[in-house]
Amino acid sequence: MAEFNLYKKVAEIKIRDKVFKFPPFSITFQLSQTLGSFTKITARLYNPNDDTIALCQHSKEGEKTIYPECTVSAGYEENFGLAGTGVIKKFDVFRDGVDRILEVQIFDNDRWWDQILNKTFNNAKASEILDEIVGDRPKSFSLGEDPLIKRFGVRDIYTAIVKLARQSNSYFYLRNGTAVLEPRGFVQARAFRIGYENGLVATPERIDEPAKKYQKKKAFHGYKIKTLFIYGLNLFRSVSIRTDKVNFDGFVTDAKMNFSTFGNEASEYLVAKEL
Repeated sequence: MAEFNLYKKVAEIKIRDKVFKFPPFSITFQLSQTLGSFTKITARLYNPNDDTIALCQHSKEGEKTIYPECTVSAGYEENFGLAGTGVIKKFDVFRDGVDRILEVQIFDNDRWWDQILNKTFNNAKASEILDEIVGDRPKSFSLGEDPLIKRFGVRDIYTAIVKLARQSNSYFYLRNGTAVLEPRGFVQARAFRIGYENGLVATPERIDEPAKKYQKKKAFHGYKIKTLFIYGLNLFRSVSIRTDKVNFDGFVTDAKMNFSTFGNEASEYLVAKEL
């Protein structure tokens, strides 16, 4: 079970090949992950100069538009890493009091998962099929099971991964161009322990919502929690909530992560036993 200390903030934004770190730069960002949607990231860099802003401009190569690559990393001295990556397709510059603020919206660029393969596999494990169809593209696979599949047809990569996730008892989602597979349900060995002593900032809120077929909404039974920013606490990650009143094991079904070098803005997660 993961244990960590949340102190001494670390953050950086990289635009093209230039890195901006805190300190001296102030940095904030919001990142949302929801089942069935792509990761959305909005980041702000405070008091950049004109050369930095110019890095955000796109260019043309014939008919192709080239957008600048951007990565955002954040956390604490003992819990730090890459939060999001992609390309800047939208940006804005504005003032708030004495501060000049660069706001960038980061999107996936290379939609490699739409590629058509038209290939058939015989007597292969799910992991073997995944490795071959995804190749050296960005991926993070941890399967719930690894069944031997007698016959498996692949048309496009995305549909194939969805089917293999179902057969391997895993959840699949795309995070900043990276294909991610996580085991279904709670996995003790991969769980984050969340309590007031290590990031929980409000009383966990119990939620019991019935399914609403006309809205295509599934039932939800679990908790909404608010925490400090915790790097690695992503969609489908196992969580153990521990307080004097709550003892609950589940996994993240929705994440809205907030990070600020100014203060401790709360991140929100929905944690359920099953989906």
